[in-house]
Amino acid sequence: MLKRCIATILGLTGLASGAAAQDVRAVVLDALRRHDCALTVSQAEAIFPALGLGTDQVAPIAQAMVDAGEAVLTEDGVLTLSPAFCAATSADGQIEPDVPAWIEFELGRAEGCRLSLAELARNAEAQGISADRFDAALLDLASRGRLVPEGSDVVHRDCAPTTGGSMARVEAFGMPGYRAVVALHLTGRRCRLAPADRATAVQEMVSEVAAQLDLGESAPPEALGEIQARIEEVLENPGAAYDLDSPTGDLVLKYCSP
Repeated sequence: MLKRCIATILGLTGLASGAAAQDVRAVVLDALRRHDCALTVSQAEAIFPALGLGTDQVAPIAQAMVDAGEAVLTEDGVLTLSPAFCAATSADGQIEPDVPAWIEFELGRAEGCRLSLAELARNAEAQGISADRFDAALLDLASRGRLVPEGSDVVHRDCAPTTGGSMARVEAFGMPGYRAVVALHLTGRRCRLAPADRATAVQEMVSEVAAQLDLGESAPPEALGEIQARIEEVLENPGAAYDLDSPTGDLVLKYCSP
């Protein structure tokens, strides 16, 4: 029944010679977004044949979108994108999901609101989300406390446990979480950290993590000390995402625009 409804709403006839070269998913998404993220039967009948797309091309894409929760088909035959996929055109003219919303959508429908960072990145790549936009969205969500890194996993804050002692929360934050905090902090410091500013920056990052973990104003000293140790560990071993400026000794975050 669902496949028949999708075929009806798309209402396509014929196949133009240029259609095979098109990215059908991108065309469908573009058409939906340009029509307030919803298409009626009459709109689909007017749009897709003009683009040279046939039912055999578009119906499987629409079916996959419905199956993945990216879109819904209403009883009156309107194909509607989920909020996470109803987004504006990006700066480079490419249509992409609103990436922070897409990440929250993906985590929200995962078991326990949890996915490994590797799997989430693969899913983003499959959706055509650029690595830069994906990384920026992760940093944005982490800075707003929407994500809780736990080891190699990412957990949506709304599903993350809020119970447990301070040290348990510090441990659960995980090294990916501390690395995200450091990267975000350097982004706000014009992408670099000078040796003379390191002590102040570390204390600022400790406060940021404590706030994200809801440790309160009277956070236990041992918890704050452990947070500081983890941040210092990141700064000592920052990894391939950073360069060390030889003349100044500044730690410089790559792929960051001051």
